Amino acid sequence: MRILSDRTDLAHLYCSKLVLCYLFQDFPQAAANAQELEKYLNGVVGTIIVPLFNFYDSLTVLALYSDALPLAQAGLLEKLTVNQAQMQKWAHHAPANWCKASSK
Repeated sequence: MRILSDRTDLAHLYCSKLVLCYLFQDFPQAAANAQELEKYLNGVVGTIIVPLFNFYDSLTVLALYSDALPLAQAGLLEKLTVNQAQMQKWAHHAPANWCKASSK
């Protein structure tokens, strides 16, 4: 059972590092942390870590896009598209969690 806990701990660690690196505008390191976090997402399924990954990974991709080479830009856009499709799926299936409430 400790292996699952290790994966969970590592996911939390890399998620924290991803968010901090993004906030401090160290985008290459944020991307590296996102890449590491992605390896451990199966240890935190059903937690806030997964949508945080999608959100900050997308923001990091956008921050890196303009300085990337054209071939790398294509890969970044693909990654962004996958992240956004997943977030759209979550918004569709649980709008109370992901969409702004309409005022009536």
